[in-house]
Amino acid sequence: MSDVNSSRDGLQLSVVIATHNRPEQLDRALDSLQRQSISIDSFEVIVVNNGASEPTEGMVKNHVDRCPHWKLVRETKPGAAAARNTGIRVSRAPLILFLDDDIVADRELLEQHVQSHRGRSDIAVLGAVRFPWKGDETPLFSCLDRHAELFQSFQFRDSENVPFQHFYTCNLSLARSFFSQAAGFDEGFTTSGFEDTEVGYRFVKTGHRIIFNEKASALHDVRTTYRQFSQKRYASGRWARRFISQYPEVGPIFLGSSSWKRRISSMIGFSARPLTPLFDLRIGSMNRGLQGVLGVLCWHRLQYLFRKGYSINSPDLRVPYFEEQYSIK
Repeated sequence: MSDVNSSRDGLQLSVVIATHNRPEQLDRALDSLQRQSISIDSFEVIVVNNGASEPTEGMVKNHVDRCPHWKLVRETKPGAAAARNTGIRVSRAPLILFLDDDIVADRELLEQHVQSHRGRSDIAVLGAVRFPWKGDETPLFSCLDRHAELFQSFQFRDSENVPFQHFYTCNLSLARSFFSQAAGFDEGFTTSGFEDTEVGYRFVKTGHRIIFNEKASALHDVRTTYRQFSQKRYASGRWARRFISQYPEVGPIFLGSSSWKRRISSMIGFSARPLTPLFDLRIGSMNRGLQGVLGVLCWHRLQYLFRKGYSINSPDLRVPYFEEQYSIK
């Protein structure tokens, strides 16, 4: 890929957002894209409705009606992978920027992505995100603050050579031409989890690089509870199994190489189950020590659930009903 230019109609960037029933957050995200430092005529926004409700569609249409080059499309096949592939197919600009539907863009986000690709070839640009928690709200957020790898980590030793596992499509751009040369997202991943990691692995394996631009920043308006996040962590284990079965060489990256450490962590996580209702409690300043202890136990519990999901050996890789699995100690 040579220097990235505009399309024939002047578009520099196609922003693809897959969404499923987060209307309030999506509304904030779309508002932020109307206040960018580059001309609104230089980019398009493609919102892919992946089973969202009619009120969500109505809200998106209000934005689409006000903005040139913005469109709403539908994808009935479940999963972010299928939704993003639909966005790719209808995109027109030479660059595609994937954003989550809960990303509130800083004013220069799009400009920074475009600038990062100028004069560069064969790269993906990972932008930074800030999270709405400080780590002192609940044991869950203390855990996520201390273990950024559980959600998304944006600290790298070399910003010019980011490891493939950080190919986060919450805020990432690359040339659309990559998808002309390689397959899109694997639609066998029917929920969110490892579908972007799989693309990132293929991207790097074919000689491309991922770079990090801290100035391409946004707020990741994540709203979650322990219950929701533990479900996501369990599901991630299921999808990790699918991913590692395709590329066995990456197993140690996600599973670790020390079996005894895994066993100890799993024992702690198993034992922490009765304490899970405490992981969402807001604990006063006099109990910071208790919050820290609960945060550590929360981390081991989440790791235990990831391994539990990974251990399910079934030809049907659709995630089973979590409550049924959750009841199994």
